[in-house]
Amino acid sequence: MGRERKLDDTQVASLTEAFRKGNKSVNLAREYGISKRTVQRIVKAQGIIRKRGRRKHEYYSRLATYVSLHPDESFPRSLRKIAERTESSIGAVKAYLYRRRKDTKAACQNVDFKNPRWKYVDTKGRTIPAKAIADYTVTVESWTNVVRLNCVLKAGAGRAYIRLPKDLIARLSSTGSGGLQ
Repeated sequence: MGRERKLDDTQVASLTEAFRKGNKSVNLAREYGISKRTVQRIVKAQGIIRKRGRRKHEYYSRLATYVSLHPDESFPRSLRKIAERTESSIGAVKAYLYRRRKDTKAACQNVDFKNPRWKYVDTKGRTIPAKAIADYTVTVESWTNVVRLNCVLKAGAGRAYIRLPKDLIARLSSTGSGGLQ
């Protein structure tokens, strides 16, 4: 009683083969005169797994690939210029910067910055032992992804602003040293 099939078995086979080769659902839908959603249902019914979103180690955007190939290059402070340089969309640039900042903040949650063995050098060049810090907040700069500690010092010694090395958070969160227990 259901709907009449628009595609016969040979067309379904050729559609799934084209999808496996990398053709997009939108293009296949236009070619076969069906909706994009129908193409996705057919592909799913044939047991083909589509790559979606940002699953670790399966798919990386052009921007993420560009960043991994050029790790020392800094971004200009314009979404449009970043998009042009990396051949990505502005939306992809925004999503990448947001995700990178969110991942860095999450890594900072596992680090105890008041570890008594650590010493910091603030933006004024003062050496500050970690035990002199009464309270701190972690700020991640959106463009550079640099982590900054905004510290309130004990005994009314004022405030200190500390910029951490770029790779420190990655090293600490991967090794587990300095992390909260």
